[in-house]
Amino acid sequence: MEAKFQSAYIGGGGYIPGIIQNQDNPNILYARSDVGGVFKSENGGKSWNLCNRGFTKALDHYSQDLILNPKNPQVLFHAAGELRGHKKLGRIHRSLDGGSSWQLMTEEIDFFGNGPTRMSGHVMAIHPEDSNIVVAGGYSKGLWVSRDGGESWKYQGLEGKRITFVLFDPDNSNHLYVGSIEDRELLIVKGLSGDAQRQALFDYQDEPRAEQSELFLTTNLGETFDQVYQCEHAGFLEAVFVPDSDVILIATSTGVLRSDNKGKSFQMVPHEILPQGGFYQAVAISPVDGTLYVAQKYSDKDCPIYTSQDLGVTWNLLASEVQPSQMHEFPHHLSEPRHLGGIGSIASLMPDCKDANKLYFSNFWGVTVTYDRGINFYGHHFTGLEMTCIEHVIKHSSKTERVVLSIVDHAPMVSDDSGESYEAITLPFDVTNQPSRSVAVSRHDPDFLIWSMGRVHRNKGLEVYRSFKKGIDAELVFHREGQSFISCLFEDLHRKGRFWMINEGSLQDPFEDAGVFCSDDFGTSWQKRTSPYPNHMERIPHKKEFIDRDFITVVPYQFRNGSGANKHLCGDYKTQDVIYVGEYSEGLYRSDNGGESWVDISQGLPFHDDPVSLLSHVVADPDTGGTVYAGFWKAGLWRSRDFGDSWHKVFPQSTQDFNAVSVAIDKGVIAVACAENTYSSVPAGLIISFDGGLSWKSLYDDTLGSLSFNSISLDSDKRRIYAGTCGNGVFTVDYENMQ
Repeated sequence: MEAKFQSAYIGGGGYIPGIIQNQDNPNILYARSDVGGVFKSENGGKSWNLCNRGFTKALDHYSQDLILNPKNPQVLFHAAGELRGHKKLGRIHRSLDGGSSWQLMTEEIDFFGNGPTRMSGHVMAIHPEDSNIVVAGGYSKGLWVSRDGGESWKYQGLEGKRITFVLFDPDNSNHLYVGSIEDRELLIVKGLSGDAQRQALFDYQDEPRAEQSELFLTTNLGETFDQVYQCEHAGFLEAVFVPDSDVILIATSTGVLRSDNKGKSFQMVPHEILPQGGFYQAVAISPVDGTLYVAQKYSDKDCPIYTSQDLGVTWNLLASEVQPSQMHEFPHHLSEPRHLGGIGSIASLMPDCKDANKLYFSNFWGVTVTYDRGINFYGHHFTGLEMTCIEHVIKHSSKTERVVLSIVDHAPMVSDDSGESYEAITLPFDVTNQPSRSVAVSRHDPDFLIWSMGRVHRNKGLEVYRSFKKGIDAELVFHREGQSFISCLFEDLHRKGRFWMINEGSLQDPFEDAGVFCSDDFGTSWQKRTSPYPNHMERIPHKKEFIDRDFITVVPYQFRNGSGANKHLCGDYKTQDVIYVGEYSEGLYRSDNGGESWVDISQGLPFHDDPVSLLSHVVADPDTGGTVYAGFWKAGLWRSRDFGDSWHKVFPQSTQDFNAVSVAIDKGVIAVACAENTYSSVPAGLIISFDGGLSWKSLYDDTLGSLSFNSISLDSDKRRIYAGTCGNGVFTVDYENMQ
């Protein structure tokens, strides 16, 4: 490769719903991420590497399951998928070389890797005696069986059931159990029924299917099924058999079910023995000494992992109280005991296959291990588990070693080593799980930051903070309620202390107060400018439901989550008071007088040529006045040399589609990132031009899978690109040897 991709250290920060271990070599571990694909460790979890080669679509990174053939640990199967446009999608890949590369096996089965069942048990299983037999349970398309090692698949039944696990009985390999979850237990808000439940499911792009959680048994690989148990208000998430016994445990959304007769009957473990309420997402058994483990999703306990030595009759906390001194090698912003599981949503438990004292578990931040049954916990800095969704990456304009990120589920992060490692800024208040969206810096004050924060699920309000000391003295300077969303923050290039901002939301409702704002005092106060938007627009964005909840968001039931920021606002570098504002589907506008009036400069651009021809990015050339670039989904990259009065296409010159999702320009060098999208399925890419767009070279490393680029920044002096992705953190891309 002429360009070198290097994942920057952030310190974890994405969801790991599952981990597995090579029993022939316990130092080899694999982890699956809800948006980052597959990671592999060869040193017992001390560090991890991405292994997504062969994943060609963004949805391939939305991992629903990962299993390993115990008889040949070089063979793995990976299930991934998502919902878009109310269509359920899914793909199964197989690896024959320990995860170094993957080959597509089938697209017949649907999965929802970043959906409400992402933390469920294994939905794939390999027959204990015949490894050519592989079974897979879909999110809605039922149970499927392959009898030739994954080459071909046959539907066997249970269509419409929301399958959460498939499990062979270790004492009788002809018995396959299949678990499912009811609709109401999928929902963020429980207790809904009727129209309210249907609407909540619609937000998932789904429809009602299952009224009960059910456990099925098949003794003939799906030719026939027996329903062995059913219940309401307790969604089945994961199950485990106790070998050489009749005991089955099921982790559910309300507690832990226990059967001592192979599933003929179940009883909820009593509250006084094991707390009920809140999801129990994980259950596991040690293959060494038979210790049982279960974990709650949320709890008032710092580490809500419980253990049992008597087949699940009685339970004790693994660690009754956790002190900071018991936590080792964690990123500083995740070093409080509550980050172990109290707010971390433990998703997976994996007792070591050789050492009874060792337990791995995963959560929102990464993979943690205890080597001494809960006395001490080690995060190993989550090295290599860079799964965060980067909203915006910006190279500081005056402090050349500094790069700043806005990032989902964290405060902004700052690098002072040219993007090789980042630390979350230290804030005087708790922002755990509160995403930073847009961020801007000041060329006049190197430690000044201003950033927006907005909630993920319902976006009930937004806030803008500023700091003159890199976060330590952060103060609130702007607040709105409702469906408001600060999509852009930008420092004026000509006036010290002036910043620009776009607040999305209703253009008519003063409560949301959408529009273009300006501050002349480093964000202390804000004044609304004249609206650049056409009269037919009622809100920003114009196609709100499609854009906010489906097209650009990383998961369709979350509002603008991991969708990228700071893309529709910029200013001319040479001419004062020239500001550009864009809108996804309706146009691009210019003001020549600091926002007092606007002109539509959309003529010649591919707005309305295609429903997916949406404006992704607008950026001015920092070296040439009047030159501005517009990047479009599907329609590629466009340029104007006369302040937007006329446009021509820069890339691609052919009729091929290209998603120009982010553009960076520095000293004549142009870099453009392309992200794959279900609506515009163009392979992920990163291209660069050294001659003003006359010719282009590819920098992309396809061993990384299908990276979902959100934002890039360019430093031509260092010959380095900072590339922020949705789901795989941020990369430095060095192109020293390219001309």
